[in-house]
Amino acid sequence: MKIVQAPHPVLSQKAKPVATFDTAITHLLHEMEKTLDTATDPEGVGLAAPQVGKSLQLFIVKQTPRSPLLTFINPKIEKVFDAPAEEPTPASEKKAKRKRFNLKAVFLTQRRLGSGEKTAWYRALVPR
Repeated sequence: MKIVQAPHPVLSQKAKPVATFDTAITHLLHEMEKTLDTATDPEGVGLAAPQVGKSLQLFIVKQTPRSPLLTFINPKIEKVFDAPAEEPTPASEKKAKRKRFNLKAVFLTQRRLGSGEKTAWYRALVPR
């Protein structure tokens, strides 16, 4: 899949909710995973549907090559708060924090293929 670049219009539009969970969405997710796995410049940890030219509220995350792929469909941010101070911060997060980001804990409700909704918290770097 080709990753689109600014000023592509899909990158500045509000993405549309995924209405139907069908083979087209499954195929899109598989193609996005292949694109994420083969990205080298830069190597990525996540990919959103708008980045591949699709106006859909859908993104995937794979934090390390050995991590499981996390799929987020129609995610809704439920709550954002400061992450606990005593939580260890990996080197990459320390570097990002110096670039005006804050480590936050984000509660998201997401739709999952075949298993309904799930609400969970995730660590995230959020612009200050």
